[in-house]
Amino acid sequence: MTKKIKEVQLISISDLLDIEKYKENGAYFCERFGIMMNLGDVPENEWMNPYQPYRSKEWRIARITSGVSKYIINLQEHVLQKNTIHILPPGTLVMKVSQSDDLSAEFLSIYDLDELNSRIPQGHTLYYTADEETGLRFHEYYKLILRMTQDSRTPFTSIRLTAFALAEDMISQQEEIQGKNKDKIKLNRHQLLNDQFMELLNQQGTLKHEIRFYSDLLFVTPNYLSNVVKEISGQTVSWWINYMVVMEAKMLLLHSNLQIGEIATGLAFQIFLSSVGSSSVKQE
Repeated sequence: MTKKIKEVQLISISDLLDIEKYKENGAYFCERFGIMMNLGDVPENEWMNPYQPYRSKEWRIARITSGVSKYIINLQEHVLQKNTIHILPPGTLVMKVSQSDDLSAEFLSIYDLDELNSRIPQGHTLYYTADEETGLRFHEYYKLILRMTQDSRTPFTSIRLTAFALAEDMISQQEEIQGKNKDKIKLNRHQLLNDQFMELLNQQGTLKHEIRFYSDLLFVTPNYLSNVVKEISGQTVSWWINYMVVMEAKMLLLHSNLQIGEIATGLAFQIFLSSVGSSSVKQE
């Protein structure tokens, strides 16, 4: 019987940086909440090291204000630039790839936003680029929340509800954009199938490594699924399965106390040490 792997430790913003160092004018952190008006103030080597995947512990609500960064989020590559909006639910797989020297972002880290679970379920993210006017409107939310944190009389409930209002405004804006473009951008069946496969892989990929497992859940043949995923993503289903396992292995090496042999056994997969440093998932 395959040994069950230990769950990867979820990582919060407090785990990623020394929050005491940044409790200044443009930042505030407490046990359940954090805000930073200029993420660019944090040196890159104190934030996220490239090619070190982890799963987020809390909700992340961000707006890029300048520069460009590239992340792998739930196995998909995302390019973030000015006015890119991002909302990540707890449990999101995150790995930084690169960022420009002038990268800056407004950033909320918050627990207790269960109202968003039906809007952005685990395994999904919100990701789009807003226009300048809308980006400035979102900026006002961040400014308001920071002012609220600076007043000791403000209850956390008020801060949480304002953060929820910001997230709802961002979601509504994306829905409006999608509504205007529904006649121009039609999600075809192949794209939809590829997206459904990626979602399943993110949920099940650490222990389920057979193509048929995914094709059966999606009610298609293994060959059909393989052809569609190759057409849309440029990589085979087997490549994606291997990629998911290597990502999980890296997370376990970074964020658990398991040894390499235990990880390989737990993942029920033949992982060669060279795979962890392969081109598909670079080492720092």
